[in-house]
Amino acid sequence: MLALGLTVLLLGGCSFLKLGYRYLDWVLYFSVQKQFDLTWKQKGDLRKRVNAYADWHKAEMLPMYTAFLREVSQRIPAGLNEKDLDWGFARYQELRLLTMKPLVKASTEFLLELDSRQWENYARKAADKNTTLRQKWNENPESFRDKRAKQTVEQVEEFTGKLRPDQRRAVDSLSRALPLNTLHWLEFRGKQQEALSRVAGGGDSTAVIDFLENYFLSPETLRTRSHQEAVTAQERRSKEMLLAISAILTPEQRLAAARQLSAFSADLEKLSR
Repeated sequence: MLALGLTVLLLGGCSFLKLGYRYLDWVLYFSVQKQFDLTWKQKGDLRKRVNAYADWHKAEMLPMYTAFLREVSQRIPAGLNEKDLDWGFARYQELRLLTMKPLVKASTEFLLELDSRQWENYARKAADKNTTLRQKWNENPESFRDKRAKQTVEQVEEFTGKLRPDQRRAVDSLSRALPLNTLHWLEFRGKQQEALSRVAGGGDSTAVIDFLENYFLSPETLRTRSHQEAVTAQERRSKEMLLAISAILTPEQRLAAARQLSAFSADLEKLSR
């Protein structure tokens, strides 16, 4: 459950991430506690676990992430190539696994303290949220593509500065060409929430640990074949998009992006001290 807070941070832009990371403990805490009707004691225990994880992450993982970002910033000016992207995606996955591994124990201890009423409330809230998301998809699936395209352009410009109109159109088009895996994700989300309620509600710590290790460390084992194929295709197409974006940037824009990313990594490094 703590991973939700990290996901919120990672999906934000650099400005949001720098601000959010300063309050990592609160971001994680509120992202978890709002899903359950916790007692005061459980809230206090959750705060302690979150604080311990946030302190560990700042001390151990943040320096690794800043080193990763510095390396990326050094590769950008020459223009990204397939080798750069293969390295970047692989290194990110390594860091993700290191980040998630401690969550298995922390989440297991927390989840086993919840009673049947709290799991019923969690299941109801999760089902309501999933219904809302599916309704939004059914009403206007292209709105998801529109939102992603807009965010992609904004994220590129956060690093490069303002793009030319033709560059903006190209980035918008590249983003829209990416496949939408929303339905796969919604189905996966619902099934794993149901499985979590069932496994953790049963009170078997071994079963909970097994589930969380798969969920956090090897989610591909929990996906259907079609979903995993879609995820693999998404990664391949994302790499193609990044290569195409790098190719349309001017040397000055790539240098600006490198400087922005380097400054961003320096700001994050300060937070680990």
